[in-house]
Amino acid sequence: MRRKQIAALLLSLALALSGCVNRPARSPEPAPEPAENTPEATAEPIPMAPAEASPTPAVTAEPTPEGAPTPPPPAEACGHPQWINGICSVCGAECAHPSWENGKCTVCGTQCRHPSHDAKTLICSVCGKTVPHNFLNSQCEMCGAKPKFTHDVLLRSAFLSDAPQGTVQTLTYLTHDYYTEGQTWGYAPLTKKMCVYLPYGYDPSEKYDVMILVHGTGGTETYWLLDAQQIIPEPGFGVTTRELLDKAMNSGWCRKMIVATPCFYRDGSNRDDFERKRDEEQFLLELQNDILPALVNTYSTYASGPSREEISAARNHFAYAGLSLGSIYVYTSVMRECLDLFAWFGCFSGSEAREYMNALIAALNSEEYAHYPILYFYNSAGGSDSMFAEHRDDYRKLVAAVPALTDGKNAAFTEIRAASHSYKAWGTGLYNFLRVVFAQPEEPN
Repeated sequence: MRRKQIAALLLSLALALSGCVNRPARSPEPAPEPAENTPEATAEPIPMAPAEASPTPAVTAEPTPEGAPTPPPPAEACGHPQWINGICSVCGAECAHPSWENGKCTVCGTQCRHPSHDAKTLICSVCGKTVPHNFLNSQCEMCGAKPKFTHDVLLRSAFLSDAPQGTVQTLTYLTHDYYTEGQTWGYAPLTKKMCVYLPYGYDPSEKYDVMILVHGTGGTETYWLLDAQQIIPEPGFGVTTRELLDKAMNSGWCRKMIVATPCFYRDGSNRDDFERKRDEEQFLLELQNDILPALVNTYSTYASGPSREEISAARNHFAYAGLSLGSIYVYTSVMRECLDLFAWFGCFSGSEAREYMNALIAALNSEEYAHYPILYFYNSAGGSDSMFAEHRDDYRKLVAAVPALTDGKNAAFTEIRAASHSYKAWGTGLYNFLRVVFAQPEEPN
């Protein structure tokens, strides 16, 4: 019984799914006959509304992201409003330096590097400016010439010139009576003066080398620059060192520089009150602590400031020279104590280095001074000077004992013929020193 029920249920389900329970078949309807003379119908397209054209998006330049650099204009369209080291700061074009004036490009202001010059006329092959020899290591880097030091007393023509004159100023500065302060532990100020030569055309916007030029026994700050000197015995033929400097700088014998002539006496108004040890110590401290800072604070030099560190960083642009006792001080104290401040030394007729020589040699060969090379050590003395032999022998001993000094390279000794202990020898020695002082290695680009 149960099996029959199951079979009936399955049959009913199958019929329901097949859809054929009592459903009659439909006969097809006849197609309609075509009407007479009725043209064949053709399917016409269903009229449609014209599609609206998609709007073409406007092409707009995307704004430059904030902070992004603006592309430079092409060089031919740039007006080159500003040049930096010969390169246009706007488009990057390099200046062709079409013309020069006084060593500077008239377009971009670049200073000519003077790669070469004529050995006789000293005219630069690039800019046409008269450029002094650059006797670095006793050979000019521009023409290969070597310095020729004169052994003969200068003629008066070396001082006479129609060149424009430099000016001599008196600079008053505050110093200390270092000896008295050391004895009493009190403050003992001193007011002193030095003469300062400024070359013709001195421009505070330019930088200048500085030479300290010191007198001898009996002289003062006026000796070198203001006092008339005799080079020939006839009266009325006096000359001054200022005239020598004027001609040397305007003729291209040497670089334009500031020359300062301080007084080494503790009290220049009372020269009879002179004690060698006391006054030398006073001058040495004054030179370092007061004279050099006063010059740097007053004039345009290569030192960035008046501190010892700032002056030391520019030591290649500072020189010390002196006659007689001013020269002796190089051997006895200045070179030993101030090599970090001066790279150039000129000694005219004086050394007296016997008791100081070992200490000087030890200082120059020390590790402390290894980074302070002497760029030139020039010496001279009159052949008939009573101090000639001693000076020559001290020079030879020092150069032989210090490997950093080489005769004929960065050191020299010249005998001035027919000259004694006088300005004839000292003026000629200064003339020779001016030819080599302040030669500079070429700075990298």
